[in-house]
Amino acid sequence: LLPFQTEEAKALTPAIVVVHIQDTWTDYGALLDLQDPWLTTPFIFAFGQGGVPDAAIKADFPNRRLIHYYPDEPYTFYEHPREK
Repeated sequence: LLPFQTEEAKALTPAIVVVHIQDTWTDYGALLDLQDPWLTTPFIFAFGQGGVPDAAIKADFPNRRLIHYYPDEPYTFYEHPREK
């Protein structure tokens, strides 16, 4: 949770965060403490499934910045999916 409490992360809000799972679903699940069920929190987390285009996610939340998060680089936020 700490990476999302930094000033750098706060400056990205409001944001949709696509979480790209590295090991298990808990990479995503642990972040849900930062989100409420009404989707009104600074961060809304989406489970990265690989094939869903950014445009499709962004269309559902046009007033939010879309960022990509990889748990193996916890303090780095990407505007686009990182290269494999």
